[in-house]
Amino acid sequence: MPNEIDDKIRKAKNSLEQLGYDTVEVTAREFYDYMTGEIFSDDPTTLRDVLGNEYIMIHELTEISELKKIGRKIDKHVIMATPRVPFYTAHFNAMEAELKYALYRGDTFWARIRLRTHKESVVDDDPNLPEQLRSRAEEVYEKYSKLTKQAAEQQVTL
Repeated sequence: MPNEIDDKIRKAKNSLEQLGYDTVEVTAREFYDYMTGEIFSDDPTTLRDVLGNEYIMIHELTEISELKKIGRKIDKHVIMATPRVPFYTAHFNAMEAELKYALYRGDTFWARIRLRTHKESVVDDDPNLPEQLRSRAEEVYEKYSKLTKQAAEQQVTL
């Protein structure tokens, strides 16, 4: 599995570079530990789910990169050990990278799915969301809802 993880990390890193995002080095072990470590939410997403979806790969790689950029050691405890404000900041940056990539690819269907999930599970019903980041959560939703609508309305020519 380490080779598969390395391959998926490399592909996601290349995709992020197309958007101008500079990831830090993330090893297969770090990625594995992050995806299989302790979490504070009821997220049912598995490592296999992530490896099978390029958008979620981009999200998770960005989230890990953001945490590493602020000096967090990536292991099975990093999510629980990171204070909520920097963790959610990393999460929102990752959500934006994921949505930018989906729109870059013209995948408004995926963007709408993720926006709905973001609204239902974070904006409307996340007891762990720090109050000072509620407006950021709402801004991500509003900004990308508008961009997704605009992208979906563009005329398709054959």
